[in-house]
Amino acid sequence: MFEIQRIHDVPLKLNVKTLKQLTLKEMSFHHCLLDNLDFSCSKLISIDFRSAEMNKAKFVSAIFYDSKLIMVEAENSIFDECNFEKSLLLHSNFNGSSFKGADLSKCILNNTSFVNCDLRGANMSSNGLESCILTGAIYDNSTLWNENYNAEDYGAIKDTSC
Repeated sequence: MFEIQRIHDVPLKLNVKTLKQLTLKEMSFHHCLLDNLDFSCSKLISIDFRSAEMNKAKFVSAIFYDSKLIMVEAENSIFDECNFEKSLLLHSNFNGSSFKGADLSKCILNNTSFVNCDLRGANMSSNGLESCILTGAIYDNSTLWNENYNAEDYGAIKDTSC
């Protein structure tokens, strides 16, 4: 049994030994404390992460399909090689997180902070990117952006060491 604490609510109990390689559908992690947890290689389908705290969490190669990451606090987390298809990333803080090789092309972004994030190799060609903060975010030649989008105008820094 895996117990996840919630802010102002009873804990969420999952009948699993690990959070890695799970397939979860239509669950609510609203106000859950997911700091330092490892959801690597999991399929998170129609999951409500509203107001969740997921600082220093690992989601390496996770699939977020039709999920809601709204008002999420996810500083210094790892989202490398994740897919965010049909997901909402709204009013969230991902400062200091890594999105290397992640695919955000089919999600909707709004007022989301990617300050000091690693965006190398990520597909950032998403709706709403213009409302996001990219100050100090690192990208490279393999990072994909919307046509006519200049990441440096939003504070991103190109890694020219490659």
